[in-house]
Amino acid sequence: MPIKGISEKRRLPRVGKVRLGIKTENAQGATYPKAVDYFVVNDDQSTSAAAACAFHQTYPGEPKSIDIAFPSDNPEEFFQQWYRRYGKAKGLICKGDGEVATRLDEATGEMVEIECTPECEYLAKKHCRPVGSLQFLIPSITGIAVWQIDTGSYHSIVNLNSAIDMVRSLTGGRIAFIPLKLVIREREAQPNGTKKIINVLDIALEELNIPKLLEASNKVGAALMLPSRAIEQEPEELYVDGSQEFEVVDESASLGNETAEELHVDCRGLCQALNMTGAEVRKDLKDLYKVESVDVLTLDQLKDYRDRCKIALDMSGDIPF
Repeated sequence: MPIKGISEKRRLPRVGKVRLGIKTENAQGATYPKAVDYFVVNDDQSTSAAAACAFHQTYPGEPKSIDIAFPSDNPEEFFQQWYRRYGKAKGLICKGDGEVATRLDEATGEMVEIECTPECEYLAKKHCRPVGSLQFLIPSITGIAVWQIDTGSYHSIVNLNSAIDMVRSLTGGRIAFIPLKLVIREREAQPNGTKKIINVLDIALEELNIPKLLEASNKVGAALMLPSRAIEQEPEELYVDGSQEFEVVDESASLGNETAEELHVDCRGLCQALNMTGAEVRKDLKDLYKVESVDVLTLDQLKDYRDRCKIALDMSGDIPF
């Protein structure tokens, strides 16, 4: 006889991750994230060489759209959304929904429940961010397994939630196994009042045919269970708003030990990600700190400028960490 609560469950294997950016080096050898307008799959700890090869054979070059299907009708199962904070040596150390969070108790090694509020100091410092993890099938790739893509973009999360709800509203709640297309779109945004074109995730509703959608929704699909949790990896794997790497916090590190040379390297990498020329950066520094030469800037001023660049990247749109 079947065991209630176990025998009826089905679980799909997890094959790997799709990303929205790449890492590159500046002239000084410092690594920084770079936003791209196509989907990226790498052969790494999250994705096997065979899976990466299969993706590249199906979607060669720089694909801006991929065919997907969700293995569940429940968005809470295939699109988990949380505030997340990471530690460099500890991985995920806090996860919350805006009201309640679970945080690592370093003394006991256990996760404890705490209040999660917009006033959280880590959220204010950008050490914590909203992250959405979308899990899906890619039907055109041989094999049945779950892929995952992560985003910290406000616009991408809203786009995906809106499209998912639209499909489910037309089909009476069904979305599992319905053929959909995940795309990267350009969108105009105005961070700090300045117009900028950003890249965002979306589902191509304009390509759906309503009669075919309704026909697909009436087909019976197996009840599959997704992996119990999203892939939790080093946060540099995730690409979010702007072109800024997710800030990995080492709780034991002291910012006071940074040198002027290290801060200059950080600022150069961030300014390159912002597409600022050297002349623009020098003028910005002189105007901001009222100095005649950038050579006289203090460590505190360099730290302040680095933080300003990070915030500008945070607000600039969709991509990396």
